[in-house]
Amino acid sequence: MSDQLEKRIDSFENKMDRNFEKITEVLTELARHDERVDDLERRVGANEDDISDISKLVRDNTGVAKFADRIFWVFVTGAVGLLFFFLRG
Repeated sequence: MSDQLEKRIDSFENKMDRNFEKITEVLTELARHDERVDDLERRVGANEDDISDISKLVRDNTGVAKFADRIFWVFVTGAVGLLFFFLRG
């Protein structure tokens, strides 16, 4: 009876060792995925900062672009008016 008990205990220990190996593999994979997620979060944060900076730059340039557009049309209108003034006389 003692021999059977030792075999059963050995069998149980072997199963537990295999299960611990599987658990270790799963935990290792989880750690790798956690590192990837942390890296992705860091990269997303950097991208959000870049987008915020670009947004500020676009807001600043919008006023300049509107002013340049108005100046362009003032010059075009002036040139057309001057052309008609010279063609009239």
